[in-house]
Amino acid sequence: TKILLLQRTREALERAGYSSNDIPRLFQLSDMDDNGQLDMKEFMWMIQGLRLGLDKDRIMELYAAFDVDHEGGIDSGEFAEALFPGLSVIGKQAGEEDS
Repeated sequence: TKILLLQRTREALERAGYSSNDIPRLFQLSDMDDNGQLDMKEFMWMIQGLRLGLDKDRIMELYAAFDVDHEGGIDSGEFAEALFPGLSVIGKQAGEEDS
């Protein structure tokens, strides 16, 4: 079911006009405490704001699918890689510096 949930979420994002390149900016806009990760509340706010048609239970399942270490946060790289495997994500996560 996790794979199906990820696939449906990716399809909903694509139908709404979003790509993997949009994920870092969406996360940055939703990261209210500016710590580089989204907690459940921030993630729920972002997904509901995107109007993907996911109910709260599905959003919580999706969050749990990314928060595998149960530390209460997911970052844009993990999210984008799971939804768009193999595609490079343009943009940096909050707090990343140039090498």
